Amino acid sequence: MYHGHQFIKVCGDTWVFDITEFLGYKVVLSKDKQTVKEFKLAFTATSYNKQIVFEKHIGVPAKILKETVNIIENYEREAFVNVD
Repeated sequence: MYHGHQFIKVCGDTWVFDITEFLGYKVVLSKDKQTVKEFKLAFTATSYNKQIVFEKHIGVPAKILKETVNIIENYEREAFVNVD
């Protein structure tokens, strides 16, 4: 399902961002916090004309969204360095 996707941790171990699809997930851990039980879709991000819009599917802390904005902006800056 996620083969070839690039995941980036966001503010610790309980949130990840799929930079390939611009999807954010809450990581649900087992009780012993050693095993990932599931990835719960938390939000989608859309970047258009240097503006990032989020569609939240569950409650997401503002800190997570701010860090995700930084991740997207860095990704776009690196991806479009030589585009004129």
